Amino acid sequence: MAGRFNTYAAAWGALVLLGLHVVQPSTAPGDMLDSLCSSETDSAVVMQSIVEEAEATGMPPSTLNRLLIKGYQTRDSVATLSRLLCAIVLAEEAGLPPAPLFRKLDEGLGKRAPLSRIVEVVQAKVDDMKFIQTLVSGEEEPRLEDDNVERLANTLSAGLTKEELKSLFDLVYDDPVGMRVVAAEIKAYGRAIGFSEPLLDQINASGLASQSFTDDWSFFVKVASSARKQNISFHRISAQAVKVLGQKGSLADLSESLGLP
Repeated sequence: MAGRFNTYAAAWGALVLLGLHVVQPSTAPGDMLDSLCSSETDSAVVMQSIVEEAEATGMPPSTLNRLLIKGYQTRDSVATLSRLLCAIVLAEEAGLPPAPLFRKLDEGLGKRAPLSRIVEVVQAKVDDMKFIQTLVSGEEEPRLEDDNVERLANTLSAGLTKEELKSLFDLVYDDPVGMRVVAAEIKAYGRAIGFSEPLLDQINASGLASQSFTDDWSFFVKVASSARKQNISFHRISAQAVKVLGQKGSLADLSESLGLP
């Protein structure tokens, strides 16, 4: 216990300078978390309890310390700090992976973004991941693996809409969830490099219908980008991908069929 409070000594000193009287905390039970996070009181007891809950999610001590110090340095309100930490704590309690949120925190801190902006970005990521979890409700797999949640959230950040993502999961195929994750990545990242929607839909239809979307196909866009640098047209890349997938081939087979080194 002493070691942990030494870690956050500077941060708690900052909170004192923000005008709070820090007292010995009482760790909040899980059933009190919603009440803590809905509190609008700038209480150090409440704030320190929330910080302890954030620490329990596995948030790196360096990230948490930087966050609290930033709150002091920029004179952000304790309410803003608690709102940010609560977004992560409540997400983890709901079964969402916290690691992508930690990365968003570090990214925002590294860019010296205002805490209010970091709150917006983190909350948007939480909302995306909550939506993604609903895509498999009622299916055999009760919850997506953390890696798949993050990968799908990244496709939303890359420009795929929630409606497009939902449509991939509504398609009448018996594919494992992981194959639909690959299809989402191909659609999002393929669009980003210039593929037309019809070509991407052909590729995904072939991969899902034949259940050929093994994990290596998540790197399809890397192969396609290399092919484009060799002046190979989008139509040829698509046609070869459809052919290889129909034969249950690998991404390496596609690369070879396009004459790539």
